[in-house]
Amino acid sequence: MSVNYLNGKLYNPRNLDAEEMLYKQYFEKLLTIFDENYEIFIFKGEDFNRMLAVGVLNRHSQVGVKIYLKYACVAISDPLNASVIERAKNHFESGNSEDLLLNCP
Repeated sequence: MSVNYLNGKLYNPRNLDAEEMLYKQYFEKLLTIFDENYEIFIFKGEDFNRMLAVGVLNRHSQVGVKIYLKYACVAISDPLNASVIERAKNHFESGNSEDLLLNCP
């Protein structure tokens, strides 16, 4: 599945709305995990604002991983757990040209 990063907003800690502020710790965590070769995006507005996700995009390959933090109005418990982070890292290291979606039922 391809993620359209034009539908997301580039993460900027000084430009967060009230709902995004609730998830700031997760955006910041991803910044510490992924280096300057990656960009962090925020996705809102899907399904009448019932979803919120963070995207990690490899600047060189343009391959991304989209991780849901809220799905169907329900916040996902521990959305960036070790397994999710490991799957994201493995996806980038695999050379796969497809985007990956995580935490979606």
